[in-house]
Amino acid sequence: MSYQIYRELIDALLLDGKTTGNIQSSTLTNYARLNLARMKRVDKTIELLPTLQEIIRSIEVEQTWVVLTEGWCGDNRKV
Repeated sequence: MSYQIYRELIDALLLDGKTTGNIQSSTLTNYARLNLARMKRVDKTIELLPTLQEIIRSIEVEQTWVVLTEGWCGDNRKV
């Protein structure tokens, strides 16, 4: 799923007082809320270096990246 779809999933689950994964608890939901705030901040402030932007644009071979995360996992927001 794309990052946008992931963010929409987290938003929808939190509206229902839930988070991703089979185990649901208020602790995990609170972590997910905290991570959502952090992701919003990163979305607003991230700036890719021009060199990195050039490298990304120069990729000609389609790539599939696999990222494993949960909404409550603090590592999902690190850049």
